[in-house]
Amino acid sequence: MGIDRYLATSGLKDIKILHDMVTETRKICNDKLNNYINIYQEKWNLTSVSLCIKKMFNPKIYDSAVTSCMYSDQQRVIYVLLDGFGYSQYLWLSNGLKERKSTTFGINLFEWLQGKDEYNDKLILGSTLITDTGAALTTIFTGLLPVETRVISSKVYNGTLNDKEKIADVKRVAEGGLSRYIGKKPETFLNHIKDIQFNILSATKSSKVTSDFTKMLYGDNNVVNIDPSDRLFKNIVKTIVNNKKQLIIAYYPLIDHSGHTIGSFTSFESYEYEKLNLLLVEFMLDLAKNKKEIFDGKTTIIFSADHGMFETSSKYITKKEIKEEFEHSKLKSPYISVSNRCLLFYDINRMDLEESYSLIKGLLEKKGIPNRIYRYNDPIIEKLLCKKNEPIDYRAPDIVCLFSDEGIAVPFKDIDETMLHYGGHGGCSSEEVFVPFITLRLTERLYEDLTGYFSKLG
Repeated sequence: MGIDRYLATSGLKDIKILHDMVTETRKICNDKLNNYINIYQEKWNLTSVSLCIKKMFNPKIYDSAVTSCMYSDQQRVIYVLLDGFGYSQYLWLSNGLKERKSTTFGINLFEWLQGKDEYNDKLILGSTLITDTGAALTTIFTGLLPVETRVISSKVYNGTLNDKEKIADVKRVAEGGLSRYIGKKPETFLNHIKDIQFNILSATKSSKVTSDFTKMLYGDNNVVNIDPSDRLFKNIVKTIVNNKKQLIIAYYPLIDHSGHTIGSFTSFESYEYEKLNLLLVEFMLDLAKNKKEIFDGKTTIIFSADHGMFETSSKYITKKEIKEEFEHSKLKSPYISVSNRCLLFYDINRMDLEESYSLIKGLLEKKGIPNRIYRYNDPIIEKLLCKKNEPIDYRAPDIVCLFSDEGIAVPFKDIDETMLHYGGHGGCSSEEVFVPFITLRLTERLYEDLTGYFSKLG
């Protein structure tokens, strides 16, 4: 119901009515889920990923509500990290695309796996408070929340630098420069797993991620960049070894890319899911054909994500509008960082904090953009994002504004309506916060079910 509506040749009025009905239904559901968002971000969050992987190799790892669901003493773990694959996207793929199954294989893999004992898709994790890739990947691979890593979003801040350098993209900071923004880099959890072979595959071009960010995530382990991305799963199979314990990490970013480019929950993005489904089916058949020996109950595949995506289509605000409102109110104009559907405000005079807070909240209400807005000293910020008394080099934003429903920050006014259809993240909607944590254990019975099903098709 996003950009698709502009492709309709007739019935645009009916499409508008249908879109409004879907939007209202979504709002009712999200109002019920909103009470659980911060609970998941505090208790069942992305720090659980590293704990679960460690538990799979070592049964002595302390059990939590999440790790207790994991099989231990595994020989091999394959962690498939699907960027932007939120729980809503998973439900849409596994249940909502049944009418568009592959004519080649006649199977929606996730739908087919549901109900099998080896498959567990009941676990849901909460992404970081600011639901974006920089913060979420850092939390996944360090096992620490942003309040400890100082990577609060993909945009990091150092108030002592000049205006051009104050804000930087954590993923693109030049080699050796990340410490200027976060101080001492946190250590990857991979350094705490012993006697394991690591293989890290990334379906991105090497120029996309700097070595500084990569080293923070993966330590000194080699990262193999796979291009084109379609070959990622073939390379997983080739990477598997039989003579030692092994952790394979495979990063697949195309759900995130397509959502940003052509919108989330659109027919365009559904083709990306269809392709992913075909790649996963082919992957499972490849394993059954060439790696039958690993279907012994000692290999687990994890499918999870860093954050979900939200489809926005009409409401927006610009940094210029915000600055003009501050000037009109005779307040010092803040330094504003936009991190997808999140606004971070720095350099606000603490004496003007409450007035600035009310100004921002009032402006967003006037624009009709639902949000959650926090001050630097609010309890949730101190728990999940930033410590209260950090030095100015790594200081918390004075105000954090997360979009909870329709809305996006754009560079300028009078933008064409079709350009507002955008799959984004960074906000605090349930679509952005909740991500699946799916495990699939490869057993002899699963092998028989898999080969039996496809032999019938043949």
